[in-house]
Amino acid sequence: MGYSVVRGGAEAMQAAEEMLDFARLGGLDRGDAEAAPPTSEVIDMMLRSQRSAVDRIMAEAGFYAPRLAATALVQAEGDAIEASFILRSLRASLPRIEPALPVEVAKMRVLRRISSAFKEVPGGQYLGPTRDYTLRFLRRALEDELPAARLSEVIAALGGDDGALPEMPRVVEMLREMGLISQPPEPPEEEPVDITMQPLRFPRPPRSARLQALARGETGMLNGLAYSSLRGYGHVHPTLGELRVGAVPVRVKHPQWDVPVDIGEVTLTLCDGIISGVAMVTATGDEDIRLDLGFGASFGQQEARAISMAILDGCLAEGTSDGPADDMEFVLYHIDGIESLGFVEHLKQPHYMLFASVMDRLAGANARRAEARDAESRANTGEMAE
Repeated sequence: MGYSVVRGGAEAMQAAEEMLDFARLGGLDRGDAEAAPPTSEVIDMMLRSQRSAVDRIMAEAGFYAPRLAATALVQAEGDAIEASFILRSLRASLPRIEPALPVEVAKMRVLRRISSAFKEVPGGQYLGPTRDYTLRFLRRALEDELPAARLSEVIAALGGDDGALPEMPRVVEMLREMGLISQPPEPPEEEPVDITMQPLRFPRPPRSARLQALARGETGMLNGLAYSSLRGYGHVHPTLGELRVGAVPVRVKHPQWDVPVDIGEVTLTLCDGIISGVAMVTATGDEDIRLDLGFGASFGQQEARAISMAILDGCLAEGTSDGPADDMEFVLYHIDGIESLGFVEHLKQPHYMLFASVMDRLAGANARRAEARDAESRANTGEMAE
């Protein structure tokens, strides 16, 4: 295929979009397009084998739609933030039908549940699917793996279905009943703030707004800021009271009978971080001293996201600004990967007039400096002549 330069605004942009599909479909000599499977099969494969990437895209987009997230991932050629951008744009165009009722964690079909605070917890520890105990060696054998055969081997090794898991009450609720955990730092709001409809209000947005902003934050930024707090550039270093992953029912009120009805389910990761570091205790008047709590939640199995969110929730609860992770405006303005992507990438747009003015000012300043040097040189020459 030959390459040609296209001149003209709309025509050039259309050609650039066509070139993007040319690259995505193997036109840059990365594969044989004739032998490639249909795109629908690629999307199906993404849903099966790219579970973490699909979950991350849904979390950062704030939109639970696995197949659409997989489609966006294919469209974005594996760029997770770009895929989140695509999915969030779609979400913004859809009508709002009905707000869901609060999720009932007690009804979660648990896939994984651990506590690093206690060895024994009611319902037990359940490791589930995790990479926590795997070696980070590249498995070259995956190139020859037959998925169906390997799945049969895994099912046989696990011994089949052991039935339903026991009831697993939340560890934090038990600690709260014992008087060891403080109540939320702010009273619950009658109506949670929706930051997609209302801007964040500083210096101290409501907790529902902060949690929503954190829940949609870019994974790497969340993890980096949480890490900075753990290293001392914030004041929170929690112990995980509980981390659980599972499917929870989504319920809304029936429009005619005004009773809760299930309309489906979503997979969530929930984290309760007990903030047991120095000075992270609460006591009012004659009350007993209690530990504070940070909360994190994410679509899919996104454990680092949920833990990071719990850390930052604890950091922002105090409203201090001793470190970057404690600074409310710094954190909430900079964790949104889609906004930061747009602002950074806008530098690729034409800035001809702006840069021309910079060049003009630079040339003028240099001319004035040259004149000053010439004047100084002439003055020095005159003094030497005298």
